[in-house]
Amino acid sequence: MEGFKLMFFVASVLLLATRVLAREFLLDVPNGSIQWKPPRSQNGSGIIKFRVQMELEAKKWVAVGFSPRGDMFDGGDFCVLWTDPNGLFELNDAYVEDGSLLTDEPQDCFLKNVNARRNRIEFEFWRKPVTCDDEHDYRIDAGTTHFHVVWGPGPLIDIAGVSLNQSEGNALSRVQLLKPEAMLSTLPRSPDVHHFDVLVDGVHIPAQETTYWCTVVRLPEVFLKKHHILEFEPKIDKANKDIVHHMEVFHCESDSDIPMYSGPCTDPKKPLLLETCKRVMAAWAMSALPFIYPLEAGFPIGGKGFNPYVRLEVHYNNPQLEDGHVDNSGMRLWVTQKLRPHDAGIMELGLEYTPKMAIPPSMDMFSLSGDCISECTTLGLPGRGIHVFGSQLHTHLTGIRVVTRHIRDGTELPPMNYDDHYSTHFQEIRILEPPVHVLPVRHTTIINSSTAEEWEDQATSPDLGVIENYHSIEWDPLRSKGLFDYYLQSPLSMQCNQSNGDRFPGNWEGMPQTDVRFPLPQPEYQCKENGVKGMKM
Repeated sequence: MEGFKLMFFVASVLLLATRVLAREFLLDVPNGSIQWKPPRSQNGSGIIKFRVQMELEAKKWVAVGFSPRGDMFDGGDFCVLWTDPNGLFELNDAYVEDGSLLTDEPQDCFLKNVNARRNRIEFEFWRKPVTCDDEHDYRIDAGTTHFHVVWGPGPLIDIAGVSLNQSEGNALSRVQLLKPEAMLSTLPRSPDVHHFDVLVDGVHIPAQETTYWCTVVRLPEVFLKKHHILEFEPKIDKANKDIVHHMEVFHCESDSDIPMYSGPCTDPKKPLLLETCKRVMAAWAMSALPFIYPLEAGFPIGGKGFNPYVRLEVHYNNPQLEDGHVDNSGMRLWVTQKLRPHDAGIMELGLEYTPKMAIPPSMDMFSLSGDCISECTTLGLPGRGIHVFGSQLHTHLTGIRVVTRHIRDGTELPPMNYDDHYSTHFQEIRILEPPVHVLPVRHTTIINSSTAEEWEDQATSPDLGVIENYHSIEWDPLRSKGLFDYYLQSPLSMQCNQSNGDRFPGNWEGMPQTDVRFPLPQPEYQCKENGVKGMKM
């Protein structure tokens, strides 16, 4: 499934969240930590420097690597440190085949140094994001990387043939290895900066897989004066860190007081005025770093005429149906009354959650797309356009690839954001460097399309609804492709909404799709024949 939501602004375990440390990024692992320093460019050039520290016997082997979707047995690519019976350490580039490690040619992992004591291994190595070995090496890009650490017994005669099934442990995390330098910044805690927490209060997490919990919070009186949000970050109870999937804070844009509420967002008995709480103020998803606004902008909160109520929505993902969890998690907002030059805003793009965009059954791959057409941007954006400095991609569980394309007058510009290895379990807001200038440019080409009431004598009817017609079709690969082609050609049913949820005036049914006359060419990488043998120390 391809769709998006764009927001501006062996014993297997999960690794802990990424942290920023001394111009590098730090990832905690069960037996230690891994630091990495990305290159300045996100285009695949330069090198990534890794520093690994593990509380393991010095004779054991340690593999650090990557996979396309989080399965190290399917496309796993590793840099493996191991020691031979003479105590010499060697670093090899290896790939996984039939569950075992095989030495790669050419070698693209380069050992800088190693320091081993009896029960501790420390080593540094580097690797290019793009090695040009497309047969066995994982191409690291600016999207999500499924990051693996595996360890096992040694010493070894050779790493080739070692079975990953016989490893002593492994860990998986999802990270963005090629983070822009702006993500290394921290917010100065000057005297004018203080924080305010928006939290749930003693929620007993239901023993069910999916729960959306809504809590209404009234802002303190300090927000009678306008402030800027400079940063937001999660505050998660340690016992619930694997269950709290994502959170959002919404402003209630109403002239009325909002009734206090704490309960399921889907409860039909919840106060109707909660429907006015739709303007996104802050958002976080599992494994994401805190989000820091650029120095020239902040998100406005408070001031004259500002409704003091916000709604916190927490998604609990509890696939093991665990019982007995009590939660007090939420979001911490860092704010200042010392206003910055610009007010920031958040815009959401994507698809309606309706059967109109349903995926046929038993499909291995199916693409969906949603357009924010020029007729909408012309109404919603200022004439000089906007500068997009942050983006969060979002799909539900079946999403595996997401891209936000940017079209101007029929010409496709570089993607605003993309993730070829997207995971619904890693939905961070990513800094766009440099910011992307989006203009409300009109398109002049209109795509014509037609529809039919009958298709291959299937039992569809114009008198039936979408769901009934959908289930009356006997889906097969050919008909599924036909539906995909239909989606590509059909006119759009637009939801061009203001931040309060009200529709912009106009007729938004049957709108033409965006015409892309000049698609963006695929990126080309300059590759040379190179490579060296594994390095010994």
